[in-house]
Amino acid sequence: MVIADPAKAVVTLPDAYLIGIGKVCVQWGNLEAVMELVLVKLSGMDLWDARSKIMLNHMAWPMRMDIFKSLADQLMADHPRLKEYQTVASHLKKAQEGRNRVVHSHWGFEDGKVTAARASARGKLKLSLEEITIEELDGILRDINVATAALYNLVLGNP
Repeated sequence: MVIADPAKAVVTLPDAYLIGIGKVCVQWGNLEAVMELVLVKLSGMDLWDARSKIMLNHMAWPMRMDIFKSLADQLMADHPRLKEYQTVASHLKKAQEGRNRVVHSHWGFEDGKVTAARASARGKLKLSLEEITIEELDGILRDINVATAALYNLVLGNP
């Protein structure tokens, strides 16, 4: 039997990819923080009341999205800005798909190519292996930034 030695573990991806993956993760965290502020505001909760943090802190993204869309739909009659929430939701979905592609992949590097392997088993097993470029990572980062700005501007930004 082979024993794994954590001291001998190596990162096999080129630094540019590690930086790109890191940027996606950091910006996703910023998007989640904006979503939390939006949900607190739309629900009428107090940002400084610990109960809002308790309720939202471990909530999964799909549930946050459902609550956002439901609140926006419910409140748009009194807040016309919210009429654009469907467009914002589509930006958020695109950002989520890109983020998931990055975060839930098993990354590899061979013959000068970086690949991402993914598996899904929702009703049927689906396996994929694709080459990923730095430009694609940059595009995912842009999608997250667009979604963050759209969400912020819809609810929190000045009209």
